[in-house]
Amino acid sequence: GTTISVNSTCVTVSAPVAGNVTNEALIGDPGEGYIPFEVYSTITGQLINNGNIGGGYANVDGERGALTIRGGSTITGGILNNLAITSVSGNGIQIGTGGENGGFIQNGITNTDDISSTLRYGIAGIEGSLSGGITNQNNATISGGLAAIYVANGFGWTGDIINSGQISGFNAAIQLGGDGGESPALINFNGGIFNNSGGVIDSLGG
Repeated sequence: GTTISVNSTCVTVSAPVAGNVTNEALIGDPGEGYIPFEVYSTITGQLINNGNIGGGYANVDGERGALTIRGGSTITGGILNNLAITSVSGNGIQIGTGGENGGFIQNGITNTDDISSTLRYGIAGIEGSLSGGITNQNNATISGGLAAIYVANGFGWTGDIINSGQISGFNAAIQLGGDGGESPALINFNGGIFNNSGGVIDSLGG
């Protein structure tokens, strides 16, 4: 595995990593048009964030997250966020970027602190798949200006969303499929949504 311990405006995992990738640093913000933390190759272990990852954007050329998994890359051990993955205009965590630029996560996403976007989605499944669902632990927050969690039409989702903290969005807390009345047959969500005692799932404007 590998550990990132030096602050940087951007990090790219461009070659296969055997073992965990652990971030202990402050990553971002490289500015519009650049991805703060990009996974573009396979990680055969966990991606663990113990630092801060910030940035991402959305414009006429598309959207990118503070943490973006794309290029057919796979994280076999899932993602563990222990501090902050945040964006203002982009997504917090983005899986795939459309077309054939999918991302694949096995063993889910576990959040113990903060995954958020001011204007878009806290976690966005755009292209590819996620297995193992999402676990949002006690006192942890997933939030988005549009929705906290977004699963696009055709994105492959297997596993439950289990919340013991707070999942909050403006239009919706959890959004399955795009706006505009798309066919439910296009939504590939295989799992349940469970809100444990003390957990909050809410939307401010939806």
